[in-house]
Amino acid sequence: MSLLILAIITATPRTLPAALASARSGDTIRLAESSYRDVRIDRTFSPAVTIEATDTIVRGLRIAGGGVLWRGGTVSAPAGRNGFAAAGYAALVTGQNVTFSGTTFTNAKKAMVLDRAKGVTVMDSSFLRNGEDGIIASRTTRLTVLRSRFALTMAKPSSCTTVGGIVYRVTRRECLARAGIWVDGYHPDAVQMRNGVTDVLLSGNVVEGMTQGLTQMATTGDAPLARVRIEGNTVAADGHHITLADCSGCIIRNNVVRRWRRNTYKAVIRPGAARRCENQAQDEPDDGPCR
Repeated sequence: MSLLILAIITATPRTLPAALASARSGDTIRLAESSYRDVRIDRTFSPAVTIEATDTIVRGLRIAGGGVLWRGGTVSAPAGRNGFAAAGYAALVTGQNVTFSGTTFTNAKKAMVLDRAKGVTVMDSSFLRNGEDGIIASRTTRLTVLRSRFALTMAKPSSCTTVGGIVYRVTRRECLARAGIWVDGYHPDAVQMRNGVTDVLLSGNVVEGMTQGLTQMATTGDAPLARVRIEGNTVAADGHHITLADCSGCIIRNNVVRRWRRNTYKAVIRPGAARRCENQAQDEPDDGPCR
């Protein structure tokens, strides 16, 4: 019987690419305290490789491989919260079996983008001061988000340019009435699911601030969702708090929903085809018990 000896590898911004290329499944890569840029993990590990990222800042993380446990650290976008396309993503995951634990995602337009990913878990993490979505998932299966916080969203507002100057946070209709040129702002969501996302658990999370909450926001031609569980979350938002639409085998239960401060947007749950029970929403009667 051969004995597998696992290694602990210390890496710096200069040596990290070589460390990832030479690491064996089950190894731990400990990142030296520093700032890293454009970190890419294309290999697949089984058992997972652990990335200890405490006291680091990573600007741009891309995981196309899999079998990764990422612990701690801060992940932001290369171009910040107004970055264009991928330059505005803190983390892009297109691989499988990836876990983030105790990580802060900040200063990104979209903090985490999941596309055709499988088996992604986010736990005990924070999504702070981002411009748009905390997590946006499409064509993804087996997504779990636990005990994480989404707050302090800093979305770019809509703008209206008139002969008298620029006015922010007005509707298109109001802008046209002023003979202005209107530019739409961002529409942030804490967790947005669309186009065939399946087998999801969102549990124990806190959403607060100028954002929408836990939502299905689809566009024409998107596939429906399936087997989504939204349980035990607290959502204080200024838009859609908890919203599902075309979602089969889905349940919304034991959540607390309220308005964000003095916002006038009603705090309600829009379940679509999902079952709902044991929720407390500020602007509608409490649900009955789950049966």
